[in-house]
Amino acid sequence: MVDPLRAPGPEEDDEPSLGSWRAPLRQFALYSHVGIMFPVAIALGFFAGYALDGWLGSRPWLSLLGLVMGFVAATRNLLKTISMDDDRNRRSE
Repeated sequence: MVDPLRAPGPEEDDEPSLGSWRAPLRQFALYSHVGIMFPVAIALGFFAGYALDGWLGSRPWLSLLGLVMGFVAATRNLLKTISMDDDRNRRSE
């Protein structure tokens, strides 16, 4: 029971502590790179294929292959990030 005459201590304060913000901030930091990683991986794959197409004269096949490989790499990295976060959550429980 809470004593109405006693001043609230740091654990009873209405302000959230840093500990309560730590998990959401860690998840934000973990997932914040995904929004940049997807377009960069896809663009790198496409432009690598485009450069090879120009060199080998096989336009547009290697550009399309690079685009697909970039998407696959971005998806793999996303699944790896999710798995890493899931493992971290299981260990902390």
